[in-house]
Amino acid sequence: MQSDLEQNTSTEYGYVKDGKVYLKAYATYPDRQIGEVKTTNEEALAYFIRRFEFITGKVEALLADIEGALNKGSYLMKLLHMRGQLEQYDAIGDFIPLFHKLDEAEDSIRGLIDQNRVKNYEIKQALLQEWRDNLTEIKDWMEASAKAKEIREKWLKTGSVAKEHEAEIEGAFDEELNIFFQTRKVYFDERQRIMMERVEKYDKITQTARALAAPDQNPWHSYKALNNLAEDWKAVGPVPKVHFEPLIKQFKQYKRSIMYALKKQRLEKEKAKPVDPVLVENLARKEAMIQEVRGYEQIDLRIAFAKTKELQNTWRDIGNVPEHLKNDINNKFTYHCDRIFEMSYLMRTIYIQNRFFNSKPIKEQFSIKIQMLRDIIRKDETELQSMEAEFNLIPEYERRNPNHKPLYNKLNTQKRKLRVKYKLVEEMQTQLTALS
Repeated sequence: MQSDLEQNTSTEYGYVKDGKVYLKAYATYPDRQIGEVKTTNEEALAYFIRRFEFITGKVEALLADIEGALNKGSYLMKLLHMRGQLEQYDAIGDFIPLFHKLDEAEDSIRGLIDQNRVKNYEIKQALLQEWRDNLTEIKDWMEASAKAKEIREKWLKTGSVAKEHEAEIEGAFDEELNIFFQTRKVYFDERQRIMMERVEKYDKITQTARALAAPDQNPWHSYKALNNLAEDWKAVGPVPKVHFEPLIKQFKQYKRSIMYALKKQRLEKEKAKPVDPVLVENLARKEAMIQEVRGYEQIDLRIAFAKTKELQNTWRDIGNVPEHLKNDINNKFTYHCDRIFEMSYLMRTIYIQNRFFNSKPIKEQFSIKIQMLRDIIRKDETELQSMEAEFNLIPEYERRNPNHKPLYNKLNTQKRKLRVKYKLVEEMQTQLTALS
C-alpha cells in the first residue's frame, strides 16, 4: 500500500504532499510549491507535467527563431526574459537542459554582439574620418548639410560599440557635430544679415523712385535720375523671392509713372512745334492706307492677303509722321493688317477641313468659323504660356539683355495676335446671335 501511495504522489521531478504540488530541488534551487491538488494527485501531477511540455516548446521555438535570424543580437533580451520566466515557471520536468540550452544561446549571442561592437567601432571610426575629410573646410553649405545628414544617419543606424570605447567615439562625433552646426549658424546668420541689408538697399532705391515719380517733379530730370537708380538696383545683388517681388513691382510702377510723364511732356512739346508739311503729307498717306486695308475685309481673302503684304511694303517706304501721332498710327495699321492675316489663316484652315464649307447655311458657316477660331486660340494660348514660363526663368535684371530680345519680341507678337483673335471671335459671335 505504501508503494502505491508513493507512486501516486511523486515523479522523478515533482511530488504531492499535504494536498500541495511541489517541484523537486535542482541545481541551486530548493524544493518549491507550484500548485495545489484540485481533484486527484495523478491529475495534478499530469497537469504540471503538461505545463513543462508547453514551456519546453516555447524555449525550443525561441531557440529556432534565434538560429534563423540574421540579427541574432536583437534576441538577447527575449532570451533573458525567457530565462527569468523559466526560473519562476510552475511546471514539473527537467529544467536543467533547458537552462543549458539558454546559456549556450546567450554565450553565442554575446559573442556575436562583441564581434559586432568591434565592427561598429571600426565603422564609426571610418564615419568620423569621412566627416573630418568632407566637412572641415566648407565651400558649399547646401552640399555640406546634405553630406552631414547622410553621415549622421549612417552613424545612428550603426549599433553600439564596446563600453570602453563608447565615451571616446561618441564624444568625438558629438564634438564634430557641435563645431559643424555652430559654424553653419554663424554662416547663415551672416548670410541673413547680408540679405536684409540688400533688402534695405532695394527699399531705399524704391523710395527714391517713388519721390522721382511725384507729380511735381520734372519728368526729364526724373528720367535721368532713374537711369542711375537702375544701375544701383543691378548692383545690389540677389535676395529671397519673397522680398524681391514686392519691391521690383513697386519700382517698375514708379518707373512706368516717370516714363508716362516724360512721354506726355514730349508729346506736348511736339504739339507746340510748327508741323513739317512733309510729316503732315506722310500722315495723310498713312491714314488713307489704313482705310484701304480696312476695306480689304470685304473682298476675297486671298486677294486681300496679297494686297496687305504689298501695302505693308509701301508703308515702310513712307517717311515719318508727327512724333506724337507715330505710335497711334502704327498700331492702327498693324491691327488691321493682323485682322486680314488672321482671317486668311482661319479660312485656309477651314477649307482644308470642310471642303463644302461654302455650300453650308450661313449660320452653320459662322458656327464653324467660331469653333475653329477658338481651337486656334487655345493652341496659341498654350504656346504663349510656354513662352512666358521660359521668359519668367530669366532674372528680372537680365530681361533687357539684347540676347533675350528675340524671345521678348516673340512674346509681345503672340500677345498682340491673340488680342486680334479675341476681337474677331467676339464679332463673329455677335453676328451669329443677330442671325439667330
